[in-house]
Amino acid sequence: MFNTMVPQSSAEADSQEFTASEESKKPAVVVEDGILKMTGKVVEKKGRETLGSHPESGIPESELNGDYWILEFDAPGEITGNKAGHKETRVVDSGFLASHYDADEERREKAEPWVGKHVTVSIPADKVSWASDPSLPIGPPRVGAGFEIEAAE
Repeated sequence: MFNTMVPQSSAEADSQEFTASEESKKPAVVVEDGILKMTGKVVEKKGRETLGSHPESGIPESELNGDYWILEFDAPGEITGNKAGHKETRVVDSGFLASHYDADEERREKAEPWVGKHVTVSIPADKVSWASDPSLPIGPPRVGAGFEIEAAE
């Protein structure tokens, strides 16, 4: 008679591989019951690092040298946000959490302890907006002060 049982260590390895592959299939950006959930890594960058291909001209030095806390998504996702009185949907790879400005102190205090960590940020989907001016960082949606942040599963 043949032994058809898989050794414990192989079964555990297969289970871990399955879990890892399932995790990679989870979308980084989802809306559940009106709550936008974005998963990725919190990073702190100088304004210059957030420019991408945009030129520095016209942007104040205080913004170029300032600190910004950004959630870099695990994968690009589609986000709908408010812009100048209407809704706009874009596919993006990050979300803006906070800046060095005094007005962002509450948001900065939430984001700063999570730098370098894999997290999920949640906020009511109707509280997300797009910048209507050329302020930094250019591109990512603005997440209001009401966001919650927790370690990602």
